[in-house]
Amino acid sequence: MADNALSPQDRDIVARTMLSEAGQDGPQGMAAVAAVIKNRLQSGQYGASPSEVVQQPNAFSAWSLPKTDSNNPSKWSPKSPQYQQASSIADSVFSGQIPDPTGGASHYLNPAIVTAQKGKLPDWAQGQPTAMIGKHAFYAPTSSPQMLAFNSPSQSDIDDTAGLFGLKPKAAIPAPQQSTTPLPPAAYSGISPMETVVSPSDIADTAKVLGLNPGAPKAALPTPMQPAPEAQSRLPSDQEAIAQARAKTIGFPDAVAQGMPVVGPALSGAESATGAAISPLLAGNPNNLDYASRFNREWNINQEAQRLYNEQYPYLSTAGNLLGAGLATGPFAQTTLGAAALGLPNATRLGATAGGRLYTGALGGATIGGADSALRGDSPITGAEVGGVLGGLGPIAAEGIGATIGAGLNALRGGQGALTDVNPIARNWLSTALANETPASIAAARARMGPQGFLGDLNPAMTELAAGIANRAEPPASSIVGEAYRTRQAAQRGVIEDSLNRNIGNPVDIEDFKGMITENQKAAATPLYQQFRTMQVHPTPEIQALIPRLDAAGAFDQASKLAGINGDSVNRNFFVGGPQKAFPTTQSWDYIKRSLDSKIDQAYNGGDNTTARALIGLKNDVINAVGKTPAGQVWNQARSEFADRAALLDQIDAGTDTFLGGRSGTTASQLRQELQSLNGPELAARIVGLRNAADQVMGATQNGDTTLRNKFLAPNNQEKLRLMLGDQRAQDLTDTMQQQEYLSGQQRYVNPRAGSATAPRNAAISALDAPALPHWNPNLTEPLSFIPPSWIDALRPSTVLQGGRDASYAGARQQLAPLLTQQEGPGLSALLDAIRAEAVGRGNALARGNMARTLTGAAIAGPLSQALRMRGGFSTLPALSGPAQ
Repeated sequence: MADNALSPQDRDIVARTMLSEAGQDGPQGMAAVAAVIKNRLQSGQYGASPSEVVQQPNAFSAWSLPKTDSNNPSKWSPKSPQYQQASSIADSVFSGQIPDPTGGASHYLNPAIVTAQKGKLPDWAQGQPTAMIGKHAFYAPTSSPQMLAFNSPSQSDIDDTAGLFGLKPKAAIPAPQQSTTPLPPAAYSGISPMETVVSPSDIADTAKVLGLNPGAPKAALPTPMQPAPEAQSRLPSDQEAIAQARAKTIGFPDAVAQGMPVVGPALSGAESATGAAISPLLAGNPNNLDYASRFNREWNINQEAQRLYNEQYPYLSTAGNLLGAGLATGPFAQTTLGAAALGLPNATRLGATAGGRLYTGALGGATIGGADSALRGDSPITGAEVGGVLGGLGPIAAEGIGATIGAGLNALRGGQGALTDVNPIARNWLSTALANETPASIAAARARMGPQGFLGDLNPAMTELAAGIANRAEPPASSIVGEAYRTRQAAQRGVIEDSLNRNIGNPVDIEDFKGMITENQKAAATPLYQQFRTMQVHPTPEIQALIPRLDAAGAFDQASKLAGINGDSVNRNFFVGGPQKAFPTTQSWDYIKRSLDSKIDQAYNGGDNTTARALIGLKNDVINAVGKTPAGQVWNQARSEFADRAALLDQIDAGTDTFLGGRSGTTASQLRQELQSLNGPELAARIVGLRNAADQVMGATQNGDTTLRNKFLAPNNQEKLRLMLGDQRAQDLTDTMQQQEYLSGQQRYVNPRAGSATAPRNAAISALDAPALPHWNPNLTEPLSFIPPSWIDALRPSTVLQGGRDASYAGARQQLAPLLTQQEGPGLSALLDAIRAEAVGRGNALARGNMARTLTGAAIAGPLSQALRMRGGFSTLPALSGPAQ
């Protein structure tokens, strides 16, 4: 520069550099940085302007910080007080108003940080610093390109000067001591400039020391040639030679080991520790280094050897690093802690969601990256930041890749068996609806449905599919499903009728049944019947005890009445003894039993269940007491083979009354007590009455079949059916009723005519709609604004895509209709097998997608993160060592 004035651009560059490099050291520290820039400019070796000096590659490390770093020089605002102060100091330093406080330094560093980071100071910082200002030490290394006039005259300067005069010096000039005491900020105003070049007065002073008068030199002092800048060795020459030799012995396995996070630097540390321990035994210890110094020496040599190998074989070493990171990450990822640290899908708790995996992956990546970088001697902050970013990126990228692979495999895979020609959307709906079912639950559902069931009745999820199709105006699918359910509902009467015939018996015409009774009685006019009419029952103490009870019940009067109506008589001479006396016959006792039956019916019809139960107990006692007499054999045999016509008709009425009349309110235990007194013909007559009652209920109203179904399914009536029909026939009848009840319940969801629209029905419709795509609406200058809005919407890419999706979903609904109405039988079994196979196929595709998620996430958060941290050259630390050489 012709003068020392700074241009606006140079002043801006210098001020920003001062603030980012030494703003924390105050005005003195910033003046020192400006002086270093000025000294480099004056040397002519670093650029022709302050801007060029600063912007030399890797010259001032603050300019290498990421733009997002708060200490990046570009962050300073020209309007801030700090910036304005730095600009004023820069002008004062370059104009000479503030003398150079560094003693002519061209380099500086923070010794504490550099030692902690690198283990030692660089070679150019091995001597005494020219100044210590704030936390920075300043140096003027002799190997650096600089003008001879940078520093005060040294002993070599004096010797050279003396040589020009042809003399030997008489005495050496002591080397000047550089002040390490920083000037106070107040001293920066009004201070005289410091002489920083060898002036004629310096030469005169030197000549006086030599004992000479100054005069013209014998020869002109030639301008020394400035050596070209050389790359600074990373290690002293002897250590560099060892590192180069070791680099030749490194191979791919070493690169694999170095790539292992945490394990790699631990192995390097172990190797360095071993070398430090045995080096005195192999080569002695000429410098008397302690163990720590020997360890640092071995560590630095090994790291340099690895770096040289990486430079010579970049691809091979990178592959080894990636493989090593994968070998370490793989087993780690199989553990719960490792899966969470890498943000993998198999992680628990927070890792169960994509967001949870992002956070745990970022935290785990930061922890691993920071620990690994610290063990390698690098910045743990940088390692944590890079590891955290890639640890969080891994789960996000893995989620997208895994979902894409799973969906792609399902889209390419075809259906099997009954689903061969069904599109993937419909197959997905079916397999999802069956996802939670097991073979046992499917078998139970099919039993519950019965032979009239459809696939759509299998479980609520299948019913939702059927309802979603039937309730939308989308023929023919909606018509197929809706009509199938309506037809089945109409067939309920026939299904129940068939079950009644199968388990109770066909309907009986009561008049025909009366005639059948008469014919049976005629056929029974045998000696047994004559015995029944004439066999006397001699009174026993047990029978005599019953007489007062029967008299109180009015049984004798009622028996006489019944006998008179039938043209018979009842002998009431119960107590007169002797062989010449006549006693009641078994027929008379039968009339007494029938009189009790009549009174039991009257009690039930009158709602007097207490009296009915007492009469039932009395009747059973009569039957048992007569059966124990000598005439009991005839009594029991006659009762089992034939009964009086009127008695059987009474039991028909009682059977009808069991569910419809006064007996409908009785309990099962009361019915059990009553049935114990009936003989075979009487029990058959009561079951005929039960069948007659069922016909009456079904024929009473249009929905009589539903009324009967609900009546038979009442818990009390189910137990009564077991008592009258036996367990097997009663269970078969109950199963039919329960199946019809279940299937009728499906009707209200599937049949659009079964009531008004409901929220569940509307939800079922919406569930089968194609998901809407978001509109993409690029709008730069509105070139289509003159087109009608409907046209614009039709031309949108999202509208076109949505139309395709709508068509696919509509096709899926059409294909579902015949599948959901597949009725019980071999066809349904084959269809269920195909759906289960589809579920297995989709599960396999999902498993492969999850495997891709895991592998991708592990690769990004593990090997890729490790390789980028080791080779990416990231740095987020503030300037530590000042300008590079």
